[in-house]
Amino acid sequence: MPTAKPCAIVPLRGRAGAAVAAPSELPADLTTGSVAIDVGDEAGALIILTDSARLGQEIEVTPLRGGQSPRHVAVLARRVATTTMYAAVFGDLLAGGYLVPSGGDSPAMLVEVEPGTVVELDQRQR
Repeated sequence: MPTAKPCAIVPLRGRAGAAVAAPSELPADLTTGSVAIDVGDEAGALIILTDSARLGQEIEVTPLRGGQSPRHVAVLARRVATTTMYAAVFGDLLAGGYLVPSGGDSPAMLVEVEPGTVVELDQRQR
Protein backbone atom coordinates (compact mmCIF):
# COMPACT_ATOMS: atom_id res chain seq x y z
CA MET A 1 0.00 0.00 0.00
CA PRO A 2 1.35 3.48 -0.80
CA THR A 3 2.40 5.59 2.15
CA ALA A 4 0.62 8.84 2.89
CA LYS A 5 1.93 11.83 1.02
CA PRO A 6 1.82 15.35 2.40
CA CYS A 7 -1.15 17.30 1.15
CA ALA A 8 -2.22 20.91 1.09
CA ILE A 9 -4.73 21.67 3.85
CA VAL A 10 -6.08 25.18 3.60
CA PRO A 11 -8.69 26.73 5.92
CA LEU A 12 -11.56 28.15 3.92
CA ARG A 13 -12.96 31.36 5.35
CA GLY A 14 -15.78 33.26 3.76
CA ARG A 15 -15.98 30.96 0.73
CA ALA A 16 -19.43 31.00 -0.87
CA GLY A 17 -21.04 27.58 -0.71
CA ALA A 18 -18.55 26.24 1.84
CA ALA A 19 -21.25 25.28 4.32
CA VAL A 20 -20.91 21.71 5.54
CA ALA A 21 -23.86 19.54 6.52
CA ALA A 22 -24.22 18.69 10.20
CA PRO A 23 -23.11 15.15 11.02
CA SER A 24 -25.77 12.55 11.63
CA GLU A 25 -25.65 9.96 14.39
CA LEU A 26 -25.40 6.21 13.81
CA PRO A 27 -26.86 3.47 15.97
CA ALA A 28 -24.88 3.00 19.20
CA ASP A 29 -24.16 -0.64 18.38
CA LEU A 30 -22.26 0.30 15.20
CA THR A 31 -18.91 1.31 16.65
CA THR A 32 -16.21 -0.76 14.93
CA GLY A 33 -15.50 -1.88 11.44
CA SER A 34 -12.99 -2.73 8.78
CA VAL A 35 -12.66 -1.07 5.38
CA ALA A 36 -10.98 -1.78 2.05
CA ILE A 37 -8.79 0.94 0.58
CA ASP A 38 -8.86 0.98 -3.22
CA VAL A 39 -6.34 3.44 -4.67
CA GLY A 40 -4.94 3.53 -8.18
CA ASP A 41 -4.51 5.59 -11.34
CA GLU A 42 -7.58 7.75 -10.72
CA ALA A 43 -8.38 7.30 -7.03
CA GLY A 44 -6.86 7.92 -3.63
CA ALA A 45 -8.03 7.52 -0.06
CA LEU A 46 -8.59 9.85 2.89
CA ILE A 47 -8.32 8.86 6.55
CA ILE A 48 -9.59 11.39 9.08
CA LEU A 49 -8.37 10.71 12.63
CA THR A 50 -10.67 12.02 15.36
CA ASP A 51 -11.21 11.85 19.10
CA SER A 52 -13.44 9.18 20.63
CA ALA A 53 -16.15 11.81 21.20
CA ARG A 54 -16.97 11.63 17.48
CA LEU A 55 -17.48 7.84 17.54
CA GLY A 56 -20.59 6.98 15.51
CA GLN A 57 -20.89 10.41 13.87
CA GLU A 58 -20.80 10.68 10.11
CA ILE A 59 -18.33 12.95 8.35
CA GLU A 60 -19.24 14.22 4.90
CA VAL A 61 -16.67 15.36 2.34
CA THR A 62 -17.71 17.43 -0.65
CA PRO A 63 -15.78 17.19 -3.91
CA LEU A 64 -14.87 20.48 -5.58
CA ARG A 65 -15.11 18.88 -9.03
CA GLY A 66 -18.57 19.25 -10.54
CA GLY A 67 -20.74 16.23 -11.20
CA GLN A 68 -19.73 14.34 -8.05
CA SER A 69 -21.93 13.87 -5.01
CA PRO A 70 -20.77 14.40 -1.42
CA ARG A 71 -19.60 11.23 0.35
CA HIS A 72 -20.05 10.39 4.00
CA VAL A 73 -18.74 7.68 6.31
CA ALA A 74 -18.97 7.04 10.03
CA VAL A 75 -16.23 7.55 12.57
CA LEU A 76 -15.52 4.05 13.89
CA ALA A 77 -13.06 2.53 16.32
CA ARG A 78 -10.11 1.11 14.37
CA ARG A 79 -7.82 -1.33 16.10
CA VAL A 80 -4.16 -0.88 15.14
CA ALA A 81 -1.90 -3.38 16.94
CA THR A 82 -2.62 -2.72 20.63
CA THR A 83 -4.07 0.76 20.11
CA THR A 84 -7.60 1.87 19.34
CA MET A 85 -7.89 4.86 17.04
CA TYR A 86 -11.06 6.64 15.92
CA ALA A 87 -11.26 7.41 12.23
CA ALA A 88 -13.48 8.01 9.23
CA VAL A 89 -12.00 6.18 6.24
CA PHE A 90 -12.88 7.20 2.70
CA GLY A 91 -11.33 4.24 0.90
CA ASP A 92 -11.86 5.25 -2.73
CA LEU A 93 -12.14 8.92 -3.62
CA LEU A 94 -11.57 10.19 -7.13
CA ALA A 95 -8.46 12.35 -7.23
CA GLY A 96 -9.12 16.05 -6.62
CA GLY A 97 -9.97 18.60 -3.98
CA TYR A 98 -12.49 17.98 -1.19
CA LEU A 99 -14.05 20.21 1.45
CA VAL A 100 -13.74 18.48 4.83
CA PRO A 101 -15.54 19.70 7.96
CA SER A 102 -13.03 20.43 10.70
CA GLY A 103 -15.28 19.59 13.61
CA GLY A 104 -16.16 22.20 16.19
CA ASP A 105 -16.22 25.88 15.26
CA SER A 106 -13.24 25.86 12.90
CA PRO A 107 -13.77 26.47 9.19
CA ALA A 108 -13.92 23.66 6.65
CA MET A 109 -10.60 22.53 5.21
CA LEU A 110 -9.56 21.88 1.62
CA VAL A 111 -7.78 18.55 1.20
CA GLU A 112 -6.18 17.43 -2.05
CA VAL A 113 -6.42 13.67 -2.73
CA GLU A 114 -3.88 12.44 -5.28
CA PRO A 115 -4.15 9.23 -7.32
CA GLY A 116 -2.54 6.17 -5.74
CA THR A 117 -2.06 7.80 -2.33
CA VAL A 118 -3.57 7.67 1.14
CA VAL A 119 -3.93 11.08 2.79
CA GLU A 120 -4.18 11.24 6.58
CA LEU A 121 -5.85 14.24 8.23
CA ASP A 122 -5.48 14.43 12.00
CA GLN A 123 -8.40 16.23 13.66
CA ARG A 124 -7.70 15.00 17.19
CA GLN A 125 -7.59 17.65 19.90
CA ARG A 126 -4.10 18.06 21.34
